[in-house]
Amino acid sequence: MLVKELKEDSIICDWLDTMGAKKNTVSNYLLGMQHYTDYTDKTPLQLLEEAESEIKQGKLMRERIVKKQLVGFKKHLID
Repeated sequence: MLVKELKEDSIICDWLDTMGAKKNTVSNYLLGMQHYTDYTDKTPLQLLEEAESEIKQGKLMRERIVKKQLVGFKKHLID
């Protein structure tokens, strides 16, 4: 998703509102989230629902999709 779209996404707005970050930090978070949503090809809502579903299923962190995605994203950024 583009930063412009993320700024209007209710999940992202709630997330940003809870942290009280400064303007430049918010810009960096939005840019990072743009790259992450592009990498996963998922919306913030899809990411959140996936994570909540796995928590409700009682999966350990090492078993969760989000962990695999974050590790892969980190490698993607390094390469």
